[in-house]
Amino acid sequence: MADGNQSQLAMSHLNGQKLHGKPIRITLSKHQTVQLPREGQEDQGLTKDYGNSPLHRFKKPGSKNFQNIFPPSATLHLSNIPPSIIEDDLKLLFSSNGGMVKGFKFF
Repeated sequence: MADGNQSQLAMSHLNGQKLHGKPIRITLSKHQTVQLPREGQEDQGLTKDYGNSPLHRFKKPGSKNFQNIFPPSATLHLSNIPPSIIEDDLKLLFSSNGGMVKGFKFF
């Protein structure tokens, strides 16, 4: 997180939400920074810095719009759906994996 406000926002939206059927518990870390492991350490792959990755979606200045952060909901937004995919294809995909499709809208 870039600052304490982002941490608080994440905590308020995610604490108690279910993950794999169990509620998750979010608390603040007692550490102020993340210590990256040194080269060659056994657990080096467990912690990585993606701040300079070309895939970092918030890397460009002005790309962070905190007004668009909302708590979890039952609404799923999809994008980049190929034109050949129809509504029934997506309904079948989600229902075959245990999802319940209550409504659907292409726009």
